[in-house]
Amino acid sequence: MKKFLKVFLFALMLVSGVIFVSCGKKELTGLHKEFDIIFNGIKEEVTTEFKNNMTSLEEEIKNSSQNELEEKLQLFGIEVIYEAFNQASYDVVSINDMGDKAELKIKVKAVDFFEAFQQIMTNTTEDRSNLLDEIQGLVKKVKKGKAPVIEQEMDIEMVKENDTWTISERQKHVLMKRMMGIEKGTIFDN
Repeated sequence: MKKFLKVFLFALMLVSGVIFVSCGKKELTGLHKEFDIIFNGIKEEVTTEFKNNMTSLEEEIKNSSQNELEEKLQLFGIEVIYEAFNQASYDVVSINDMGDKAELKIKVKAVDFFEAFQQIMTNTTEDRSNLLDEIQGLVKKVKKGKAPVIEQEMDIEMVKENDTWTISERQKHVLMKRMMGIEKGTIFDN
């Protein structure tokens, strides 16, 4: 009986812990949920494309690199970009629902590559002997969510077509750039 009571109490604590954790999660509804599907669909599309081309990209880097250090730096650079894209997130600031159209104001959060590389350049020794270690450190920071972050506001117009919410290809392209940390108005934002 004592053993049964211990097992029962343990199970009760486990269930209450799961309930407590799940209560803290905010369930997305309505247009916020629809935009989340679009946002995560873009992430999935880009990461799948990235994975599908990784072998040929690695081969190209191996063939074009002048030495082993350059090759490693480029491969870690690709890993940083891939991981950073996966870390991109957003917050909805406001939603204006107009039936079959909606306007969302969002804040896209992405790795701030400009700041990250400024930190690398500051921490790299004059002879650049620790450059590879700095890049590896950036990969670890990105994976742990500790890399510098840039937040950029963006207006999104969603349209409902055949019971599915979509955004234009142009906005999808701009959103991808924000998810990659490319700032509006920079030379990379063309």
